[in-house]
Amino acid sequence: LKESRRTIRRWRTPPRRDGDLTRVLRVEALQMLQESFARLGQMTVVMCQTDGTPITVPTWGSPFSGMVGTSTLGAADFLDAVRESCRIPPPSVSPTCGDGMTLYASPIKSAKRRLAVLVVGIRGPFAPPEPVLRELAAKYALDAEELVRAGAPESAATGGTPEAIRRFSDLLAATIATIYAQAETIGQQLADLRIVHSLTDLLAGTLDLQQILDLTVRQVVDVMPVKACAIRLLNESTGELVVKAVHNLSQEYL
Repeated sequence: LKESRRTIRRWRTPPRRDGDLTRVLRVEALQMLQESFARLGQMTVVMCQTDGTPITVPTWGSPFSGMVGTSTLGAADFLDAVRESCRIPPPSVSPTCGDGMTLYASPIKSAKRRLAVLVVGIRGPFAPPEPVLRELAAKYALDAEELVRAGAPESAATGGTPEAIRRFSDLLAATIATIYAQAETIGQQLADLRIVHSLTDLLAGTLDLQQILDLTVRQVVDVMPVKACAIRLLNESTGELVVKAVHNLSQEYL
């Protein structure tokens, strides 16, 4: 029985791989967590796959960063910098975006696997001078007056020093990894309960052997990540394993 349970678990559990954070945690939940974190630290935040592809919509730390980051050229610059920050080995110098924002990446890991990457953008403590803002407006095809207003000195304030923000980012990445591990464990326990429930219903409904076999092959395909199932019974007089129940296998294949 123990060996059978181990076999069922191997069949049921998808192969583990990097970048599978959203297999367990909903994107909507990650987005809400990201936005709360960004507001608390007054920084730009985005969660990415391990290759730098965004999972969430970026949360901008200031109106100025949002204006630049959502422009056509600014979005491309930001995405390039995000991908650079996520690469392995990490870059020796932190990537920067066109508005002067420095990016820092915190890997989200579980059992030494990189599930995703939390990328934070930190702006300097001082807003760019007005001539620089007007140059940026021309570069990113933005309204100069609106960008100057968005780039007022108070817009450059951050929620802490770069070192404190990096520590906070690492802590959040570790917290997300812990939530992932707990959710994964709960998911496995629920899958075990579903299997037990299915088998209980199966055995409680009939005592006819052929009906049990026919229901079993269908249940296996429904519960486990497999495409087909067959059951063979031993013919003790001939020593041959004879197919007795089949689901999703053609006669030609058999």
